[in-house]
Amino acid sequence: MSSEEIPTPDLFLNKFEDVSSYKDAACTNVVKLIRSSNDLSRASDHDFLMSFAPLRRRMDTVAEKILQNMFSILKQQNLRSDLGTVSWKEADHDEKIEKLIDINDILFERISSSLDEATGLKKINTEVKSLHPTSRNVHATWNKEIGFVLQDNIISSKQQQKRSSSTFSINHQLTKNIPKPQLKFSDKVDNNPQNPFISKIREKPNAVTPLPMMLSQLDPHSYDVLILDKHPEILLHPYFDEIEAFEPDQSLLKEVEPQLPKPIEETKCLFVDTVDKLKIMIDHIELQSELAIDLEHHSYRSYQGFTCLMQISS
Repeated sequence: MSSEEIPTPDLFLNKFEDVSSYKDAACTNVVKLIRSSNDLSRASDHDFLMSFAPLRRRMDTVAEKILQNMFSILKQQNLRSDLGTVSWKEADHDEKIEKLIDINDILFERISSSLDEATGLKKINTEVKSLHPTSRNVHATWNKEIGFVLQDNIISSKQQQKRSSSTFSINHQLTKNIPKPQLKFSDKVDNNPQNPFISKIREKPNAVTPLPMMLSQLDPHSYDVLILDKHPEILLHPYFDEIEAFEPDQSLLKEVEPQLPKPIEETKCLFVDTVDKLKIMIDHIELQSELAIDLEHHSYRSYQGFTCLMQISS
C-alpha cells in the first residue's frame, strides 16, 4: 500500500482538513455540475442528437454508470431502490422522478436530523425511523429550504459553537415549533382521511331539493356511524341534484370577443373589509350579468388549505 493510500486520522474523510473545507469542495463540485448541465443540448435538439448511434451509445453508458452510483448510495443508506412490481428500466419517467424525490426527501430529512443533533436542537438517538419512501406529493420549496439548511450548517464543530446563538439557529428552531393556525379555529378541522366528509351547511339557498332532515340535525364534529348507515344521503353532495339539473344559459354557449382587462390606473378597486363595504359589493354584483372570481389560498401546514383572499372582477 502506498503512502497516499494510508488513512490519515487528522484529516476529515482522509482527505480534507475539516468539515468546512469538505463543504467548500462539495459546493465547488455542485457548481461544476450545474454548469455542465446548463451546457447540455436543448430539449428541442435532443431527438436529433440522439439519432447518432455513437452519441446514443455513449449516453447509455454514462446513464448506466450514474444509475449504478445511485444504487450504491441507496444501498449504503439502507434505502429501497425498487419500484414495486415494475423494474427500474421498465418504469416511465414520471415514476422514476417521483421515486427519486421521495428518496431525496428522506436523505435530506436524515441530514437535517443529524444537524439538529449536532447543534443541540434535538437529543441524540432520535433518528428518523421511516426507512422506506412512500408515494406522496412533494413541494419543491421544501427541498430548496433543506438545501439552504445544508449549505449554511455543514460547518466545523468550532464554527457550530460560535453560531449556536445565531439568527439562523433561532429561526430554524422557531420554525419547527410554530403552532398550526387551524388549532385556534373555532370550527375545528378534521384532517383524518379515514373519516367521511359531512357537509357543514345547515341552510341551502337556491335549492331544488331541500337538505336532508337528518343533516340539519347532525353535529358534524360528533356523529354516530350507525346514523350514516341508516341515512346514506347525508354523505351526498348537498347540491348534487342542483348540479345535475343545471343547464347553462344559451348566451353562455355563444362565442364572444375576449374582454381584455383595463390598466390598473383606470380600474376602480374596492377592498372589502367592513360589513358596509360588503353590502355595497353585493348591490353591485346583483347588477352584473357575469363575474370573474379568483380565489387565493395557502396550504402551509394545512391539510386542505383555506381561502385567504377572494378577488371579484365585474
